[in-house]
Amino acid sequence: KTTLKIKERQSFFKLEEIKQEIEEFLKNYRGKLDYITLAGSGEPTLNKNLGEIIDFLKENYPYKVALITNSSLLYKEDVLKDIEKVDIIVPSLDTLTPSIYFRLNQPDPELSLDLILEGLYNIKNLSAKIFLETLFVKGYNDTQEEIQKFKEFILNYQPDEWQLNTVVRFPAYKFAKPVSYYFLKFVKDFVGYEKTKIYYYPNKETQKINLDVEKYILETAKRRPLDLKELLSLFDEKQVYYAVNKLNTLKKIELTDNLQIVTIEKR
Repeated sequence: KTTLKIKERQSFFKLEEIKQEIEEFLKNYRGKLDYITLAGSGEPTLNKNLGEIIDFLKENYPYKVALITNSSLLYKEDVLKDIEKVDIIVPSLDTLTPSIYFRLNQPDPELSLDLILEGLYNIKNLSAKIFLETLFVKGYNDTQEEIQKFKEFILNYQPDEWQLNTVVRFPAYKFAKPVSYYFLKFVKDFVGYEKTKIYYYPNKETQKINLDVEKYILETAKRRPLDLKELLSLFDEKQVYYAVNKLNTLKKIELTDNLQIVTIEKR
């Protein structure tokens, strides 16, 4: 959690000290190393020496370089110039709704969702692979409308990987609550993007199946399209997503583009 919101790039540490620390670590490291990841304790693109650090790594070591970023400064030309040599960029996009962006990400007030999207499309012109990360938070970006927006965006944007995640560590803000694995699986199946991966680390969920949910879905969907919101108002969220995922996998139902459930024979 940060108490100082800034968007002006600056030097936080002396460049030579950073280089020296990297040299010392790599000289003594004996494990296998595939990537050097630039993440830090804040937003790495805020460091105006980022380009020089990347050049130093590329000129002196054989490892690939990855960058984890909240996407806030990818619209800036100097940032794009600095990161043009990285091999993988892991940018964040948690919502496609401006009001949710400010509530959920709590950025500098001069930033905007439009600038985030501009930056994401900017990095498509770089040679780096893009592993786009979306963090779902219960009650914020897990709505039916948001899922539909993500489907349209992801199928158009075509990242090299779309990573679905939720709150797993002790959050900086008390409002941040995790969604269930079943919700993430539902999003993955509904969007239907082949290069989607679920990253989910809480304790494994055990689910006692409520057969009434499956029965209600099948019987109702035979008569009329069943809206997802209706199900969520009647049954436990995990039960709903578990049942929908199961019936969809068994090809007993399918989801329309507007997130209505129909049986295969009623299609």
